[in-house]
Amino acid sequence: MNNSQKRKIWDGFVRFYHWLQVLLLGGLWWSAEQARIELHMAMGLCLLSLILARIVWGFIGSSNAQFRHFIAHPKQAWREFKLELKGKPAATAGHSALGAYMVIALISVLLLQLGSGLFISDNLFSEGPLYHTVSEQTSLWLKDLHHSNFNLLLGLVALHVAAIGWFTLKKRQLVRAMLSGYRHSPHSPAKLRNGFIGFVVFMLMLGTMTQLFGDYFVLDGL
Repeated sequence: MNNSQKRKIWDGFVRFYHWLQVLLLGGLWWSAEQARIELHMAMGLCLLSLILARIVWGFIGSSNAQFRHFIAHPKQAWREFKLELKGKPAATAGHSALGAYMVIALISVLLLQLGSGLFISDNLFSEGPLYHTVSEQTSLWLKDLHHSNFNLLLGLVALHVAAIGWFTLKKRQLVRAMLSGYRHSPHSPAKLRNGFIGFVVFMLMLGTMTQLFGDYFVLDGL
């Protein structure tokens, strides 16, 4: 790539958010499979705090993390897709248009998954923190939504992993960039903000969750 230089493109919070989200999603799947409902709910509240912090970072964070800078018109995403099929990737400093749509899709589906989980019960031992704020009929509807939306989430995760695998074969080094923050690029460096600010936002969100739903962070048998 002409005039390509090693540039820092991802701030510390974006990378922290990405990998903690991966760990929490794995933990949420495992805890559900093992019927560890208390742990499942605690990790769900942690992930909700993380996503809310990422949304805030999408307005105050680094330039390439702000939604207004990386969300492109669908026509641009379609052009990028056609270029990919031709083996001519679009050069971007951060998320491509296709990658940006995946970020928005994952955040939206996760918010739906986590939000619905606040209102449901397993009919045995555990209830979501907002279960008693809705009718039984509404809770049952949200429970169905929680289970069906999980299939959509699995599909998005599978698509994301497949895309990363494909780009890795094409030597795009996206995983390495999300680990180190650096990637070779011909673009000007992104206007990065100190990722510690994003971490503080996350801790404030998590602190709010513990204040509102403190009982859900008290785990027995660990």
